[in-house]
Amino acid sequence: MNMAKKNISSIILHLDNRFAINCLSDEKAGQLFKAILQYGYDGSLPNFPEDTMQGLFAMYQVQIDRNKENYAETCERNKRNAESRYKKNSTKNSDDKENQVAATSLSRIHSDATAYNGIQTNAPPCLYNNNSKDNNNNDDSKDIIINEVQSTIVRNESKYTFDKIWAMYGKPIGDAEILRGMWNNLPETDKEAIFAYVPQYIQSREARFRKNFMNFLIQKTWVTEPIKKNINETNIISTAPNRSRGENTKIEAMELMQELIADNQPMQDTYCSKGT
Repeated sequence: MNMAKKNISSIILHLDNRFAINCLSDEKAGQLFKAILQYGYDGSLPNFPEDTMQGLFAMYQVQIDRNKENYAETCERNKRNAESRYKKNSTKNSDDKENQVAATSLSRIHSDATAYNGIQTNAPPCLYNNNSKDNNNNDDSKDIIINEVQSTIVRNESKYTFDKIWAMYGKPIGDAEILRGMWNNLPETDKEAIFAYVPQYIQSREARFRKNFMNFLIQKTWVTEPIKKNINETNIISTAPNRSRGENTKIEAMELMQELIADNQPMQDTYCSKGT
């Protein structure tokens, strides 16, 4: 490659060469300097009649050619580095895009699973029958979604359901839907404790003397009224330590009023029947 024709915007003049230039007259030094600039610009060679001038020019010519070679190598190296960075960024962007697609697909799978949280266990068998004619044409991704849905339903299903405790309590007084909402908002630990408490509670009290289930929940009866064994090994309820006997009597009277209103029974007749 002809380095003299490589376009550059500058040349380097080393100060060490000033001693040689100082030996020339100003006129000859000017001619040499103009020849150096012209060679750096387009590679034109001067034709000095004197060997001294030609020798000094040759010294600068070697320096200029070397600087142009270094410049060309730097340009080529920068070009390769830029291409390498571009290729690396393109690969990274491609990987990021693939990861984003995968994350979006996974998020959609979990969203689909969440949407099926309300599916009942008696759903049509075709939803879960992988051997059906239609499902044989489905791809693996649909099977994954169905498996995710099934596992989510199993995880979210509590064994301490309202229907079970409502039937166990044996006193169906109050709005069942409101009570269901109250029950569903209880922590699992409270539900477990209530399931353990209620069998002993209903054994120690007849239905008419039990709290309405709403009061049972609001007053946290399973905590405030622990059940103890008497000398006959029967269950008795310990009065809540934070309430006086009068307060307990007042609460029981209010519960009786609620039962009378719920049953649409005349208060006088019911009260008299209890006294007989």
